Parts: sequence; C-alpha cells; structure tokens
Amino acid sequence: MSAPGNDPSASFGLVIEPAGQLLTLWVTTFVVANVFAGFWLVKAFINALPSIAYRLSKVSSAIKLHMPKGSSGSHSSSRSSSSSSLPVQSLDSLGRASEDIKKHRQQMQPVVFEWRNMGCTVHTASGSRAILQGVWGCARPRQLHGLLGPSGAGKSTLLDLLTMRLHNENCTGQLHINGCPITQQQLANSSVYVPQFDSLVPVMTARESVEFAAAVRLPRGTTRDEAAARVDLVLQLMGLAEQQHMLVGGPLPGGLVLPGMSGSERKQLHIACGVVAGASLVFLDEPTTGLDSCSALSIMLFLKGMATQQGATLLASVHQPRAVIWSQLDQVTLLASGRLMYTGPTEELVPWFNSLGYPYNPEVQGTTPDWALDLVSLGFDKAAQPLPHLQQQQQQTRKDSLQESLQESLQESLQQLPAVPRKLSKGSAGGLSHGKGSHGFATAVLASAGAAAGPLDALDGDQGLQDSCSLYGSCSSGSFSTIPALSIAGEQLPLMTTKEQLEDAAAAFKQHLHKQHPGLFVPAAVTGKDVLAAAPGAGMEKGAAAAVAVPTAGASSWAKYKALLWREVLVMTRNPLDVGGRMLVFTYLGLLWGLVCFDLPGDASGIYARTMVAYVTVAFYLLMPYVSMSLFSADKGLFAEDVAGRLYHPLQYYAAKLSLSLPFNGALAIAFQLIFYGMAGMRHGAGVMVQSTVISLLSGLIGMQAVYCCAVLASSQDLAFVLAIAWTCPNMFVTSFMQPFQNYRLGWGISWMRYISPAGFAWQALMQLELGGRAFDCSKGAGLRALGLVEDLVPDTGSLRLLKQGLSRLGPTCIASGDAVIAMNMTPLPYAASIFILLGYFVLLLGLTYWGIWRISKRKH
Repeated sequence: MSAPGNDPSASFGLVIEPAGQLLTLWVTTFVVANVFAGFWLVKAFINALPSIAYRLSKVSSAIKLHMPKGSSGSHSSSRSSSSSSLPVQSLDSLGRASEDIKKHRQQMQPVVFEWRNMGCTVHTASGSRAILQGVWGCARPRQLHGLLGPSGAGKSTLLDLLTMRLHNENCTGQLHINGCPITQQQLANSSVYVPQFDSLVPVMTARESVEFAAAVRLPRGTTRDEAAARVDLVLQLMGLAEQQHMLVGGPLPGGLVLPGMSGSERKQLHIACGVVAGASLVFLDEPTTGLDSCSALSIMLFLKGMATQQGATLLASVHQPRAVIWSQLDQVTLLASGRLMYTGPTEELVPWFNSLGYPYNPEVQGTTPDWALDLVSLGFDKAAQPLPHLQQQQQQTRKDSLQESLQESLQESLQQLPAVPRKLSKGSAGGLSHGKGSHGFATAVLASAGAAAGPLDALDGDQGLQDSCSLYGSCSSGSFSTIPALSIAGEQLPLMTTKEQLEDAAAAFKQHLHKQHPGLFVPAAVTGKDVLAAAPGAGMEKGAAAAVAVPTAGASSWAKYKALLWREVLVMTRNPLDVGGRMLVFTYLGLLWGLVCFDLPGDASGIYARTMVAYVTVAFYLLMPYVSMSLFSADKGLFAEDVAGRLYHPLQYYAAKLSLSLPFNGALAIAFQLIFYGMAGMRHGAGVMVQSTVISLLSGLIGMQAVYCCAVLASSQDLAFVLAIAWTCPNMFVTSFMQPFQNYRLGWGISWMRYISPAGFAWQALMQLELGGRAFDCSKGAGLRALGLVEDLVPDTGSLRLLKQGLSRLGPTCIASGDAVIAMNMTPLPYAASIFILLGYFVLLLGLTYWGIWRISKRKH
C-alpha cells in the first residue's frame, strides 16, 4: 500500500522499526552457553577417565601440603583423594555399624515365610497351560533357602508370586508370615527383593550406589551417621571397600563406554544395594549367575552370614550351585516342569529320592545339586548310567579329585575374601569375630555351615511363631522326618525320563507332605486376586494384624524424592553426552541457523524470510528431541528395574526427573532461541524478545516431552521412533505456513487438524509477535520475494514483466503492513490465548507420560 507525505507509515498507524543483528544478545548467550557446556564436559571426562582424576588428585594433594596451616583449603578433600584416609574412617564407621547391627538384630522381628498351594496358568494358542501348580514351602529365620530347578521349572514364576510381583486372575496360592495371611503392603514393608539384573548407574561410584539404596530403603528416623555406618559395613563385608570410589562403569546412552567395575564386582555391588537396609525377609533372583566360582562363593558366604548373624530369612534362586555353595544352603525347594519335587533340608534331599527308587552315587553322578537337576530334567535323552563298566581306579580318582577340588576352591575363596578389622572382634559366637590367622566373617560363616545357629531369642515365649515353625520343623534346624536311604542295587542308576515319572514323584512328595504336615493344606485355595493382589487388610483373620507386626516403613516420600533428585543430578552432569553435549549441540546449531539467516532485511523483501525463519524454528524444536531418545529409553530401563525392587513410587521418580529435566531442557531451548534471534536480527525490543522466547521455550518443552512420552509408552526404542514420527509429521504439515486453512480443498474435512497441532499455534504466535502492528518499507521495491516467489522463475514477458517492474518501482511513499500478512495466513489469536493453549498441550503430555510410567510400574509389580 502507499500513502502520501514524508512518513507513509504514520497515516496507517504503523511503524517502520529498526532492523539488524543484535550483537550483544547473541554473543553473550553464545559465550555463556559454551562456558556452561565446557564446565560439565570437563567434569564428565574427568570422572570418565580415572587416570586423569588420579593425577589431578595428586596435584591437589601436593598443593595442599604447601599451603599454610589454617588456610581454607587445608581441610577440603576431593572425591578422588578421599580413599587415602579410608582405613581410619572405615574402622570408626565399622565400629559404629557393628553396634548398630547388634541393636538392629535385637529389634528385628523373626519372619517365618510360608507359601501354600501356589499355582499359575497361562492361556496359549494351543490352550491353557499350567506353568506352576501345587507348590508349598517355608523359609525360616537364620536360614538360607535355595530355590532350584532346571530351565522352565517355574522358578521365576514362583519368585514373582512370592514377592507379589505377578498379578493374574489365573494365579492361586496363599502367603503367610508367622502363620498369618499377609497383604502386599505388609510384605513390601518387611521384605526386600533383589532382581537378577542390576539397575546400577554407570556414572555413579560404588559408594554412591549403596548410599542411594540406603536413602530409599532404610526406615524413617535413621540418622546420617547410622546410614553411613551401615553403608561402610556392607561395603566392607561384600569386599568392596577398596573399590567404593570407583565408577560402576559400562555403556552410556549414545555409545560411550566408561571403564569401571568388573562383572563380579557389579554383582557384589548389586547385592550390597539390596541388603543394605537389613530387612527381615530377603528375596534374591539368581545372585550368583554370571560370576566366577570365587565371587559366587563370596556372595553366598555373605548371605549366609546375614542370615545367621542378623536373624534374617533369605530365599534365593540359585542356578547350578557347586558343592561348596550347596553346603551353605539350609533348605531347598526343587521344582521341575512347574511341579514341586522336594522342599526341606538339603541333607535329606538324597534320602527322599532314594526312597522313591532313584539312588545316588557321587562317584558317578558328581555333586548332589548336579544329580538332582539331572534327575528331574526332561526334554532330552538321558541314558541310564552303568556302574560295572567303570574301573575301580577311575572311581577313586574321580572321588579324590572331587574332594581336592572342593578343598582347594574353599581355601582359595577364603584367602580372597576381605578380612573384617579387629575392631569388630567381640569374642562371642553370635557376633563378628576376627582372630589371628582367620578370615573373620567368612570363617564364622563356614563354622556354621553344617548347622544353623541356635533358636532366636525372639522366638521364646511366642507360641504362635513356634507353631508356625513346627509345620516344617524347628526354626533353627529345620528338621524333616527322617527318610531311610536306599543302598545302590543293580547295575544302573535310573533317572526320570518321562513326564509320568516326574508327576508320580511330585504326587508322592505331596502325599508325604500332607501326611507330615496336614496343617499346611487348607480346604480350598484362595485365588491370586484375593490374596496376591489383596487390598490392605484383606484376607486378614481376626487378630492377625496384631500377630504380624509390620516393620517401620521405608524412607519418607520426601527423603526418596531428594535421593532420586540427587541421583538424577549425577546421571545428567557426569554423562558427557547429556548436559554438556546437548548444550553444545543446541548452541552451535543456533549459531549455524543464525549464519544462514544472518541480518535479515528490514524492508518488505524480508517479510517472507521472517515467516520462514519462524516456521523452521518451531520445526527445530520438534526434531531436536530425537537426539535424546537413547537417554529416555535407558532411563526407562533403569526405572523398570528399580520398581521391580519396590524402591520408590512412580510419582516420586517422575517429580524428581521433572525437577531437573525441565529447567535444563528450557535452558537448551532458550540458548538456541537467543543466539539465532540476535544473529537474524528479529524484531527489536526487550518485551517482544521475551514474549517470543517464552513461545519458543514452550515449543521446546512440548517437543522434548512428546518424544519422552513416546519412549515411555513404546515397548522398544524402534517403536518409540515410529510413535514420535507419527506425532511430529502432522504437526509440521498442519500449519498455515504450508497452506492457509481457508484454502484447504476439503474444508472441515481436514482443516480441523490445525487444532491438534501445537506447532501451528506456536508458529502463529511467533508470526504475530514478529509482524503484528509493524510496517515494512517498500519504497525501494518489495520484489517478488515478498510474495514468496522466486523472481528468476517468473517469465519476463508481457504482463508479468510489468508486474516485476511495478514491484521493483513502488515509489518513496510505499509501505507494507505486517497485519495484512497475518490476516492472509491465519485468524489472529491473543498472546495470552496462545500461551494457554501451549500450556494445555504440555500438561496433557505430562499426564500421558506419567500414565505410561505408572503402567510400567504396574507391570513390574
């Protein structure tokens, strides 16, 4: 349009504003972003490279030695150098811890945990299949109970049922503690579940990992000194005192691999995190799988000591235990094809199968657990093993070799186990001891391997608990009715080769169990829906709540939130590809985009360029979160393992994650926005710049949250990418930049899609801020580019030539209205309405993400 006079824009209430790059804005933002990213990158690489950290600690120590006394730096210590003073600190902490454990042992309620008639059926394409049926058992205080069976025996299913992590209407059974039915909340408060696969964070140290577990597991009211003493003791007993300041290590999201602990050390640390709270009842899923023989024995000795010294009840599934580990088990439950083959003391497993006509010869069939697993395994040909064909010398050689191997393995394992400091020696049989030439805790455990400690003092006078123990025998010895052993007769050692033989053996043991302990068998099984997923108090008999003293609940919600927030800080700041890496990516992409659209024209020829810049900016916020997909997927896996162990509530985890991720993701969006905004020379004015930054901030948070939501909802990372693309593409397509809504051929058949596109609302808001109420000088000619046309592609003939000439000679009184461009492309919205709509989308995505996290926790529970 044109207007007479010297100031054509004044006649229309429009202002031709100054244009050009905002040098101070983008340079300042660029420098600050680089300093921020560089600080965290250096810190992350120092943590990732222990050799560099060690040299820096040496330099720091040398500087401190030359500092004058009383200086502020003389009392500071770094994480890397703190290990030099560990022995003195550990002695004091271990001394306090031993007293704390004595007090805890006196307060710990002995738990007799029973499971009755456990069963589970699944529906398959070929029909229903029972994966577990008719399983009974009992785990007692001061005993280590092993759960054995070949592959497909139902060990994992049984462990899921016992920990109430499996909720299925086709699952049946009853769970009791001290003779009374137990609810899920009561079981959670009195027990700890240690899953097979660890949820250790690669960028955390061993001590930090145990400290986090203590923060979320230890009961309310635990002081910092008590928690530190407990952490010190567990690290010492697990043999991790020297490695406590070592990073866990392992692959990070993005492909970077941190050096750290070995596989056996990770397993030991995983166990330490699980048992740091010293719960009365501990479930462990294959704690020795993947370990060498020495490390496996070390862990089993620790668990045995935890049972005998603290009075805990431990139940662990063990895969193919060797002889020395078998000797640490007090009780064993043997499963095969979902049937209960045996439950009771380990020393009476052989006599029981002998009584069924399955003799055992260690000279031929190896150790007891090997023979038992071979005996009940089906699915492959098992030829009978003839005795007469073996020469006497070969038999004796195998026997001597087995004994020597056992003795050498035991001595080697004991020599590698950590010694408990003398300060713990109390000279009592029930406490920790460390005499000259001994290996302290391990020696005390081995001395009690043959038989458990005497009855718990807490059992005296508690007739109900004594009765519960008597169902399977004494709580101390676990005695079973004596079963006469059969001598080996004939020339062959038979094994179970058919399903009928296995079912007959299972039926025989069930009949024997019914005869010996009729109180275990109730008239009718209660469904898993009634017991395994019972509401608090459901199924409890009158007076049962008083009989089952529920231990103090774990840490408070606030304490768990703080612990999770602390862990989140470590995870983000120590991963070079997270805080520092992502900030650099956003910073330099903002610089690149600023160079592409550097110093946009301030006249009418730059109108189309500004609309394009706004659109690409919004698209950038939709696409960039894809670089964080691996971080989101890895974090989901960590959360899944944590909730499997019931460490915290999903809301606590989500609140801690949002508390840190939202400010950081916002900083990324702001850094990109201010750098390109200043370089491109977008609309001047502090108010407009702030308003535009708020829109970009919301766009960045929406894009990041949408990708995070897809990662949580999808079952795999590949599917998460599919879901994210299915959300991103419509957002980019359905904007009036591509096609004004009024020009849609199908009208409301498709134009309604603009309401589901937050990107469309964000672009509209940026356009109104950039062009609204603004005039653009077209006195020098607007050119075809102002109309979004490529000038060279317009034919230079006839009327088109006149059009090109006219647009290039509009006269000194010509101005272009930004409001007219807005009206042509969209229906204007108030700024507050745009903010409200974008906030609504963001809140909706927050809710969907939490729903996905909640679903994961329910599946794992």
